[in-house]
Amino acid sequence: MKLPGRTPILVELSKSEYNALESESDSKRISMTVIVRSLIREHLMKEDLVGSIFPSLSKRFIKWSDEENHQSLVVHLGDDEHKFLMDYAATKNESMTHVVRNLIRKYIMNVKDLPQLDN
Repeated sequence: MKLPGRTPILVELSKSEYNALESESDSKRISMTVIVRSLIREHLMKEDLVGSIFPSLSKRFIKWSDEENHQSLVVHLGDDEHKFLMDYAATKNESMTHVVRNLIRKYIMNVKDLPQLDN
């Protein structure tokens, strides 16, 4: 389902990435979608999300993956965020999932990025 002004993306996360994002969500009491959108805006788009978080809160959708070590998350990005992320991933020759996973790893988990070949 496409929400007005939102484009959903499915991101496959490792169990540790998902748990770190979930923990961050619980501690800040905001949805995982808002956290991912904030990471994209703050660290990729270089914009301040503070003024736009509250009017654009999205419902959190969680889908469990078939693989035991992976979990999936559907994030409803703003159409402008989706276009930016798609263009950014293309210029880096990476998938959007790879970019989002690296944001979570770097800014939430404080661990190194995934290797380039792990798309």
